[in-house]
Amino acid sequence: IRELHTIFSRECSKIKTPKNSLNQKLPHLVNQKLNELEFFIPETSHDLINIGNSLSICVGNGYYAEKIIKKQSSVVALKNPQG
Repeated sequence: IRELHTIFSRECSKIKTPKNSLNQKLPHLVNQKLNELEFFIPETSHDLINIGNSLSICVGNGYYAEKIIKKQSSVVALKNPQG
């Protein structure tokens, strides 16, 4: 039941949040790798929610999306070969 609650809560945050384009302009990081890690540039606010949910961090709470949209911040993730 707890696992279902967690999944439901994560998906609800996507329903409540518009899927805004973040419009991050970081072409120098596209298709770049650092050892086995691949750079991932979130394209939408829902990408940030997914990152936050998978890592149990607050990056998907809307604050960071707002900062990125206002061009005050950038957010980049690193993915290992397992995702």
